[in-house]
This record gives sequence, structure tokens and C-alpha cells, in this order.
Amino acid sequence: GKPWLGLETEKGRCFGLFCEDEESILHHRQLGICSVLGVEASVLSDMAFMDRAGEDSVFFGPTVENTYEFDFTEFYYRLCKVLRALRPCLIIVDTAADTFAGNENNRSQVRNFVRQLRKLSYDFDAAIVLCAHPSVEGISSGRGFSGSTAWHNSVRSRLYLTKPDDDEEDVRVIKAMKANYGPIAGEIRCKYDK
Repeated sequence: GKPWLGLETEKGRCFGLFCEDEESILHHRQLGICSVLGVEASVLSDMAFMDRAGEDSVFFGPTVENTYEFDFTEFYYRLCKVLRALRPCLIIVDTAADTFAGNENNRSQVRNFVRQLRKLSYDFDAAIVLCAHPSVEGISSGRGFSGSTAWHNSVRSRLYLTKPDDDEEDVRVIKAMKANYGPIAGEIRCKYDK
């Protein structure tokens, strides 16, 4: 319920699926966040995460018979059991590359994947944040994504975290690239305070 980057937030139960960093790194980062916010880690009882670094974390994969049809994986069903028990209002999935087994350039496969995420969102009445890394072209063009335009067109909103043009040390910019249910708010500059 604390403000985030100057924006008001609403307290709620959160779940993070982290496929790139192990538990010790996640705890270290969270303790830093708690310190900046002036809260004890013990108040985070409504927050849960799953460390999947080095594990197969694919949600949906193309079927052998048809590359345009996706099947849910065993891991996806295990994840749903966790989500049913937690009932989070926010689900963070880090990253798309770890959870999407299709071709990121195939519009039909990308739309199918995003549609399945939307269904997950509806089933648990939760917002989903899907983190993804941009391609070299996505960085140089300023579009901030990789693969098919369906990654942009199929979602309701999209943010892009990037370095500012002036390349100021420890500064990043969060740009609103799309916002179907509200105004595009421009950008938020933030600086990492060590």
C-alpha cells in the first residue's frame, strides 16, 4: 500500500514467478526495497514468490500436431494450484522467454499465449505483469519489444524500462508505450540510490 515511484498504490496480495534469479538474490533485493520504504520484511505476508531459476517454467507450448494450438504444461497446472491457494490480485511473470515456448515472431502463437494469460487473469481476477527483454532492434528503434507486433497489439498496456538518451548514470526511464484503459502518462524518470 506504499507509494511507488510517486504513484499511489492499493494494498493487495501479490505473487511473483521469477525465472532468472535465485531466492537469495530475490530476498536481497526485497530487503533493500523494504529499507527504502521504511517497512519490516515481516509486513509482507501478502507477498509470495516462486524461484524458478534454471527450471523449466513453460506455461503453454505448441502441440506436436499443430504449431498454432497450445497445450498447458504440467508446470502451469502446478502454478494454478498455488494461485488458487493465494488468490493474488497481482501476478508477476518474469520472463516471457521462460514461459512462452512458441516462436516470438509468429503472430498467431503470440496472440494465443497472450490470450491464455488473459484467461489466467480473468480466472483469478488478477492483473498480470509479463516482463520481457527487448531485441537489439527493439532497443535501437525505441519500440522496446522483440518479435511480432502481437506482443504490443495483444496486451492492454505496455511499459518500457530504458536508459534515457542523455545516458545519465544510474537513471532509468519508464515509458508508457500503450494504455488502452487510460491516458498514456508519458514517462517516469527514476534513479537507483545505492
